[in-house]
Amino acid sequence: MGQEIFSILLVDDEKNERKGIEKLIQKNGYPLEIFQAENGIEALKIFKNRKIDILLTDIKMPFMDGIKLMKEIHKEGWSPVCIIYSAYGEFEYAQNAMKYGVKYYLLKPITEEKLRETMMEIGRELDVKQQKIVEERHLRRQVQEARDKMKRRFLTTVLAANEKDNLESDISRNAVNAEYNTEFKDGEYRAVFVKVDIRGAVGKSAEYLQDKIEQYVEKFGKDFSESISTYTHSGIVVLFNYKNEDEEEIKRKIEELWTDLD
Repeated sequence: MGQEIFSILLVDDEKNERKGIEKLIQKNGYPLEIFQAENGIEALKIFKNRKIDILLTDIKMPFMDGIKLMKEIHKEGWSPVCIIYSAYGEFEYAQNAMKYGVKYYLLKPITEEKLRETMMEIGRELDVKQQKIVEERHLRRQVQEARDKMKRRFLTTVLAANEKDNLESDISRNAVNAEYNTEFKDGEYRAVFVKVDIRGAVGKSAEYLQDKIEQYVEKFGKDFSESISTYTHSGIVVLFNYKNEDEEEIKRKIEELWTDLD
């Protein structure tokens, strides 16, 4: 495993089994935050409140066994790396777990050597998974930045054309959406102008206010069909597009934004 701290959940109705595995993990210095549960029901409660990267579970337990636990985890859409372990002769149960994405199977008692071998494999798998997440996040950020840039270009173009009294009245919404990657829909449009007039720090103030506006819009993004903000020579212009029936609620949110910026 790399330097990333991952989490592991140990599920077994035998406390001594859990403690024994915990000691093996700690002895080998794996960078893991360890959680424990004595059955599947307790394990699901932990899953709902924690991000679990590795699940190591016994098969036979009271209240909810390991197979049912796997089924519930699969149904919820969680995707930890799963290890099941059981006594000799329970392999048929283990086979049933494979359809829920289980790739690692250990026999009781778990030896230090076998655990080390399994954890090394899992460590490589988690490192690859983490790297993929980082790359996907970076790609999404790049796509979003490019999209925001195109949206701002649209608003800047509209403002410039309006100043020259050269704005076409019959602009097609679909054409705008296609060209500028916007998501304008039928409904109301409202523009807000925030004048920035702080001597000696205009650029910095505008950047701060625009960031704050964008954070606010992101927080309430579901209420807007589209929102765009851009900085002009005298202040910040924000354009909102929203459903007709949301008029009063949007007015309230815009007033709230205005008060927050004051």
